[in-house]
Amino acid sequence: MGAKQGNQSHLIHGGAAARVALTKGAEFKGVARDMEKQIQAEYDTKGPPELLKRSAIRIHTVAELYWSAILGATEEGNMAKFESYVKTYGWLASAGARLLTELIKQEGKEPHRNALDVLNSLQRGNDADKPD
Repeated sequence: MGAKQGNQSHLIHGGAAARVALTKGAEFKGVARDMEKQIQAEYDTKGPPELLKRSAIRIHTVAELYWSAILGATEEGNMAKFESYVKTYGWLASAGARLLTELIKQEGKEPHRNALDVLNSLQRGNDADKPD
């Protein structure tokens, strides 16, 4: 679904128009182009690890907010909200784990044992909880 002609929302936040441009391989315009320039400058001065770190922190922040919402939906007994929140949380947690894995590789650090357990359990799914 693309931005409607005459729609100025791309000038406000730019997300919808940028997504359309991204899927079509087109250049960003408006605030999306300005943001792209900022990110390119940050990449050029700080390098990929800093961008990955920022993205990982932001994704995990949102994931934790969804986790809290999951607990709230559980307390309310609202299964529709629970299911919706779990789907989003799962995507965020998985994306965050991939970013952390890449960041660990780039920084050349040995991950904390608990983080490694979490990453492995995400890759194996529920089988991680089953005895061998």
